Amino acid sequence: MLAVPGLRAVWRNLWTGRWRYWLGGLAVGLIGTFDIVRMRPLGVTATLGSAARQWAQGQGWIPDRLDLLDGFAG
Repeated sequence: MLAVPGLRAVWRNLWTGRWRYWLGGLAVGLIGTFDIVRMRPLGVTATLGSAARQWAQGQGWIPDRLDLLDGFAG
């Protein structure tokens, strides 16, 4: 019979132990899928840029569409 590891052991192995290759691949795949489904870039910089752009558009300082720049992700 296998013993169930404690929460402390699981937490330590999560950050210090080696992961199985398939588990790491699955995690990266799920993150990528989630990002594609959201259709928005991840990260603090993108969030700050989006908030600043919305605020500036609300003030009327920039147009609704920036030609050639709106095609870039992130």
